[in-house]
Amino acid sequence: MYLLKTKLFDGMYLQWGYSIERYTRSNIHFNMGDGNNFTLHDVKANDKPDFDSIARKPLEILLPQYNYRIEFYLNPTHATAIEVNFDHIKYVVADG
Repeated sequence: MYLLKTKLFDGMYLQWGYSIERYTRSNIHFNMGDGNNFTLHDVKANDKPDFDSIARKPLEILLPQYNYRIEFYLNPTHATAIEVNFDHIKYVVADG
């Protein structure tokens, strides 16, 4: 995982990270609105890392898988905080 954390000003931090994920085999169950329900068994999936896409297409922020957080401390000792977090992880089902 790549991680960048910076202090914006006293009481607030911004963090950006990039990660590579691994997944175990899964069962995926679908409940369709028309009553046709089915399950895919023993599904293999991968992540889709593309760290170089940041340099190639910097305005398309949804290409790489990444996370960011912004933290606001609620007291001067920084013992209590509120954090807003966004994780953009890709789960791509392998064909076949």
